[in-house]
Amino acid sequence: PSVLHLWLASRRALFRADWAPTVKPEHRARLDLVRRLLAARTSFVTPRLPHLQPGGHAAFVDSILTAQWTFASGDTLAMLANLSEQVRTRPDRFTSEQPIWGGAPPTELPPRSVYVALGG
Repeated sequence: PSVLHLWLASRRALFRADWAPTVKPEHRARLDLVRRLLAARTSFVTPRLPHLQPGGHAAFVDSILTAQWTFASGDTLAMLANLSEQVRTRPDRFTSEQPIWGGAPPTELPPRSVYVALGG
């Protein structure tokens, strides 16, 4: 065998997925979170992407990130995230007619919380 072949064979273990860590509860929880995020994206965002209008708006004030995109139908996709380690007050301008992630945001946003919603 060639040197390249031997080197690749020695590295094979590096390229295999190791699913053993998903046995730990914290790793299973993270895998579940990622699966739910991907499912929400597949159900609510991906089908609307062809209808996305140019532009959009994003703002970052007092550790609160807000973003909004508009589709040809007039519907909107809005995101609100408290990126701080402290409770923050929800901006008044955020609307969550149809929550798709995180539920309806409370008046006081928990630390490191994210909310996504569709609106009309």
